[in-house]
Amino acid sequence: MKNIGPKITYIRESDPLPTTLNLGLAFNIVKDEYNDLKVAGNFSKLLVKRDSLGSDPLPKSLVTGWDNPGADWSFGVEYWYDQVFALRAGYFTEPSTIGGRQYWNFGAGVKYSIFHVDFSFINTVEANHPLANTMRFSMLIDWR
Repeated sequence: MKNIGPKITYIRESDPLPTTLNLGLAFNIVKDEYNDLKVAGNFSKLLVKRDSLGSDPLPKSLVTGWDNPGADWSFGVEYWYDQVFALRAGYFTEPSTIGGRQYWNFGAGVKYSIFHVDFSFINTVEANHPLANTMRFSMLIDWR
C-alpha cells in the first residue's frame, strides 16, 4: 500500500491521496556463476472512490475503492551476464476505463565497479501516444 493518509487541502478544496495497492512477484528462473534470469509481475489497483459528489474518506475508501474499474498489470524479464551486462524487456497494460496505456519496454544496463549505467526504450502499442519512442538513461553510483 502506498499514499495512505488524509486528503490534501488547499484553501477550501481537498483531494484524496492516490492510495494504491501494489502486489508483485519475482522468480529466479536461472541462476549460476555467469547467468541470472528473472521473471517478474505486478498488479496495481487504485483504492480511491471518487465521483461527482466527492470522495470517500479513509478507511472507507479502502473498501469502496474496489468499485473502481480496472487495474494495472505489468510483467517483465531481466537477464544479467556475469553481473556486468543486463538485458530487460517488459509489458504494461491498463484498461481503457482508466487510461488505456499499453506499451513494451526494452532496456540494457552495464555495471562496472560502483558505477551502473542503464538505458530503456518505450514502444507504445497505440500510434501517436505521448510516451511513444521515449528513451530513458540513468547512472547510479553505489557507495556501499
